[in-house]
Amino acid sequence: MKEKPWLEHYDEGVPAEIDAARVLPLPQLLEAMAKRYPNKVALEFLGKS
Repeated sequence: MKEKPWLEHYDEGVPAEIDAARVLPLPQLLEAMAKRYPNKVALEFLGKS
């Protein structure tokens, strides 16, 4: 059995691994995107945003 069978389903160009040191922690990422896109919906759930 393959160790990571889901990799076969990744689109072309999507890396199998990322450098986590280059990715912001989720709270910081959400804050940065809220500042960058203040008029965009951040979350929609059951038809509510």
